[in-house]
Amino acid sequence: MIDLLKFMTDRNVDVPRSFYKFDKMSTPADVSELTGGVYSYFGLKSAIESFFQHTSWDLSLESLQVSINIDGLPLWKSSVVSAWPILAILNFHEQPLPIAVFCGASKPNLNDFLADLINELHELQLHGMYVKGKHLKITKIIFVCDAVARSYVQAIKSHTSKEGCGNCRCTGEIREHRVSFPTAVSELRSDLSYSRG
Repeated sequence: MIDLLKFMTDRNVDVPRSFYKFDKMSTPADVSELTGGVYSYFGLKSAIESFFQHTSWDLSLESLQVSINIDGLPLWKSSVVSAWPILAILNFHEQPLPIAVFCGASKPNLNDFLADLINELHELQLHGMYVKGKHLKITKIIFVCDAVARSYVQAIKSHTSKEGCGNCRCTGEIREHRVSFPTAVSELRSDLSYSRG
């Protein structure tokens, strides 16, 4: 979280107002309001460019694999306010790159929260990007989230519900106050089944 706040401070985002007193702030140009909070999108392309400008990492590669992580972080124990950063890692490099952050009293609206990222990922997959005069392609995108964040990002029921399996459409059974799933694999989820809910 400290890296994210420093990242925002470097870009002249009013961190104390937008993140700790967001209900009373005057919104800076690069911070927008989403339902229940505020949101700032830094951009994956600009994060990649900045990464290669500040590192000696080998640019002989022609493609990038991007791992995306999304998770909620409570800011205080006595408050419902939380931050939802979107972070990326390139080719399993250890340094995470901040892409966006939402701060609010509830989870961000999924469609609004991910719209900028999805549009940019689509554009980068189609056309790639130039870094230091070299053309790079995004060949693989992986979302790495814990069970709670994954169900939120996939827009499916929680992993503790009867229909919470993220891989197939099996229905769990409640046994001894816990949901258990049969060992037999049911019909696998598809893009169409996800869109139907």
